[in-house]
Parts: sequence; structure tokens; C-alpha cells
Amino acid sequence: MTTFDDIRPYNDDELRPVLDRVLVNSDFKSAMGRLTFPTLFKIFPGIAKLGVSWYLNRQLKDVNNVKEFQDVVQKHMAKMMSRTMNGLTCSGLEHLNPQKAHLFVSNHRDIAMDPGFINWVLHDNSFDTARLAI
Repeated sequence: MTTFDDIRPYNDDELRPVLDRVLVNSDFKSAMGRLTFPTLFKIFPGIAKLGVSWYLNRQLKDVNNVKEFQDVVQKHMAKMMSRTMNGLTCSGLEHLNPQKAHLFVSNHRDIAMDPGFINWVLHDNSFDTARLAI
């Protein structure tokens, strides 16, 4: 194990076992149940967790690599963005070489959504997504 193995991004061959482990994790199902079905979760947390579990298993059953996972996430990000934003603009991608690495620096307004939006724009424009350090 190298110094940073515990915080590095997953490789394609590691993704399926990680998804399988996360999908059966009770804490994860509770968090997703609260997020997805907040009212139902307050009244019937078990039913909300079952619904989330069924849905996520269905969405992720054929995902076997990082690109396929990002395809699933991209659809959910697009849906969330259409409900919560008036738009998102990006400029300058034509100056990026998809064959080279680039450094993106956020203004740190939101530790999760800044890289989420960057990755959504990159993925939507057929670039590899960023590897994050937070």
C-alpha cells in the first residue's frame, strides 16, 4: 500500500465490489432514504430504505467501471440541476487538450457541488472527469 491508496479514486476493477458493498450498507440506505423520500422516511423509514435500495440496485446493476458509473451520476445531476438552477454556463473548454492533465481550482463555495459541477461539465463534453482532492 502506498501512502495515498486509502484516498485515491477507484480503478475500474475495484468499482463493482465497492458498489456492492455500499448498496447493502444500512447507513447509506438511511441517508439516501432521507434525501430521496424525506416525508416517507420520517413515517416509514424501512419502506423508504427498501424503495431506495430497489431503485439504486436497478440503476447500478450493470455498472462495472468508472465511466458507466459516471453515466448514471450524470443523469441524476442533470435532473437535479433542472429542478434547482436556471442554468449553468461554461467557457474555455475549447482551449483544453483532452489528452493532457489540467488543474481546476474552485473558489470553494461548496466543497461537494463545485467539483460536481466541474465533473458534470467535463463529462457532458466528453472529457475525462477530474480526480479530486478535498
